[in-house]
Amino acid sequence: MTIEKISYCILLSKTFILRMKKSRLVNIFRTLTKKEIRDLRKWLHSPAHNQREDTVRLFEYLVREGNLQNEEMLDKSTIFPYVLPAEQGYDDAKMRQVMFFLLRSTEDFLVYEEFKSQSTEQNLLLTRALGKRKINSYFPKAVKNSLETLHKKKLRDKDFYRYNYEIKYENYEYQSKINRLGNFNLQEISDSFDIYYISLKLKQSCIMASHQKVFKTEYDIGLLEEILNYVQSQKLYEVPAIGMYYFGYKSIVGSDGDASFRSLKQILQENEVSFLKTELGEIYLIAINYCIGKMNAGETEFIREAFELYKRGFESKILLTDGGISLYAFVNVTSIARSIKEYTWAENFIENYNQYLAKGYRQTTVLYCLAQLEYDKGNFEKAEKLFIRVEHPDILLNLSAKTFLLKMYYEAEELSVLESLLGSMRTYLRRKNFVGYHKQNYKNIIKYTKKLVRVNPYSRADKTKLKNEVEQVSPLTERKWILAQLAKM
Repeated sequence: MTIEKISYCILLSKTFILRMKKSRLVNIFRTLTKKEIRDLRKWLHSPAHNQREDTVRLFEYLVREGNLQNEEMLDKSTIFPYVLPAEQGYDDAKMRQVMFFLLRSTEDFLVYEEFKSQSTEQNLLLTRALGKRKINSYFPKAVKNSLETLHKKKLRDKDFYRYNYEIKYENYEYQSKINRLGNFNLQEISDSFDIYYISLKLKQSCIMASHQKVFKTEYDIGLLEEILNYVQSQKLYEVPAIGMYYFGYKSIVGSDGDASFRSLKQILQENEVSFLKTELGEIYLIAINYCIGKMNAGETEFIREAFELYKRGFESKILLTDGGISLYAFVNVTSIARSIKEYTWAENFIENYNQYLAKGYRQTTVLYCLAQLEYDKGNFEKAEKLFIRVEHPDILLNLSAKTFLLKMYYEAEELSVLESLLGSMRTYLRRKNFVGYHKQNYKNIIKYTKKLVRVNPYSRADKTKLKNEVEQVSPLTERKWILAQLAKM
């Protein structure tokens, strides 16, 4: 074999690995639970879903222990003999065909699994199917069973009103063909649709308003103004599925002062069982973000409000997103607890809830939060040891940890260590690829800490000049601390 051919074969092999590693099939298989693997195996062995042996063989190869984690085992030319043992040489077209059929069967299985969990959707589709087949003796019973199943559930979210509308509309379509003069409760059908649509529209408006606020973009939200006026005039905010998004939207855009926030909070407190936790979590975050905005504006009474929302949200697991806690929610709740001296609660939270953080940054996030607690309690020696160990994937958390060290070194008059830290922070800022508010903020922290160290403590004019600069510069999140150090001189 020539050198050129050997090189080509190596390159070809690497291409196969890359393709299999990044394929949709492999990525889906990596998410399957043990139970899903067992159920998918049964699915593939059923002739109704799959009639190809090579598809089953590829499935068994992929679920074999270690294969999905080993790149070399995902080389298509390595897999090929296991899947198509009768073939004499590698055929990429045939390999891709087997992968396609396994992917299609797996996706069908996932759709079925999702469908199995939707009992109301099943009842609706059964009702629709019976209606199409004009099975007069069974259709009314199917409608009745569908509505009874729907109303037995405690949920009263927008999907409740959607299904209520769709089931009753199926009944209307069927009955109107049999008896054109019947009483079809069209008003009730229309009302259910209105509640569903208005709730959905307001939810989308909340998403767009939040995005608009953060990214300074502009959206045309269509009929929103008319819908807000209609909800107000008809008092539809009394329907929780509408009210929570109506008051949520008004909280985001800041209309009606604190009244909308209070109404939103009341709906959350009184209607937890009426909504799925995923939906409640979204509304909790709207309420919490409102509190944080107020806190940033200096309204300290909202610190306790945010804490209570976070506390309830985590204790009820409403704020566990996909079974986990986001890094920022974890840090935010401990910071808010610290600010109102709820130290014991914060320590218990860190201990009991750190398991919900992603493994990649769990340990260093815990170190950061514990260090903040020790700092607030005045245990600077413990805090320093913990902050030094913080090496976080998140740039801002790393800089925050360094800022705590900066304050401790200054207050302990360890000026040589402080000088070294300021230099390393400046280098860190140059190396990291982020811009805007945060980068400028930390540049200002470094700059004015240096000026604080070098100002003549006996010169009133120098101190006044620095004080005026610190008061005017923006952004500067450590303004209060720098001014406090100046006042001590």
